[in-house]
Amino acid sequence: MSPKGAIYDLSSTAQPQADSSFTFDFGISLAADENGPQPQLIVALASATPLATVAAAPSATGADLLLPLVLDEIASNGTQAALDIAILTVTPAEESTMPGIAPDPAEDEDE
Repeated sequence: MSPKGAIYDLSSTAQPQADSSFTFDFGISLAADENGPQPQLIVALASATPLATVAAAPSATGADLLLPLVLDEIASNGTQAALDIAILTVTPAEESTMPGIAPDPAEDEDE
């Protein structure tokens, strides 16, 4: 979930592992209109049957709209579901501390 409450479906990036777990890979960057740290919430939801509500939701649907619908679907179908949550924070990196990227020498000429 983005800092502004938008939900993105990452299930297409999930890769099954030999131990029955899954890993996933995705890119994330700072929002153009934000300067400071941006908290992100990753919610892994697994269910015994596919959830139509999730499949039909457009990308970046607000959590305030989608999550109640998902809970209603799970409750009305009697579907078993489980979830796990992780919080991560995207922070700006200092140019000079990024591995493999040298500071711009033109910036030093102005001093």
